[in-house]
Amino acid sequence: MNKRGFSWIDPRLEIRETDKYGRGVFANSLIKKDEVLIVQAGRMINDSDFDNPIFAPYAYHCFQVEKDVYICPIEFESESIDGIFDVNHSCNPSCGFKGQISLVSMRDISAGEEITYDYSMTDVGSREQGWVDMKCLCGSNNCRNTITGDDWRLEELQHKYNGYFSKYVQDLINIMKV
Repeated sequence: MNKRGFSWIDPRLEIRETDKYGRGVFANSLIKKDEVLIVQAGRMINDSDFDNPIFAPYAYHCFQVEKDVYICPIEFESESIDGIFDVNHSCNPSCGFKGQISLVSMRDISAGEEITYDYSMTDVGSREQGWVDMKCLCGSNNCRNTITGDDWRLEELQHKYNGYFSKYVQDLINIMKV
């Protein structure tokens, strides 16, 4: 049985090793569309906190919830499931967001399937220390090959993930369309 961190984690999820990128979160039974899978807890920090060496290990494991506000793991490299921080990126994700901190299934998910979300749903690349593009390892047919802090601006993703962006990113999209 997996230890659980401070976040609420659906008991049908478990951490396992992946073939591509270390550990990931997997469904251990059927999950229906729009079920809440994780409600994320964490350490709240702002842009300037990333300059503090104590937060350096967390920098790439946080996601933005408001302008200049990020939620980060409470413990780093924990053996417990730490919620969304353990969920890998995919350009063809199984999950998205409702509100700021709730990960939900975007479709039915089969037992054994990896739980993923597209980092464009939460990341806007506005950190003062600078966004660093990441090589995508998802291998999906529609893989973008690189994950950037501006992917949320892509109209095709805005259409594809409509209703599943974090509230912060959705608010930015709404402002952009005015």
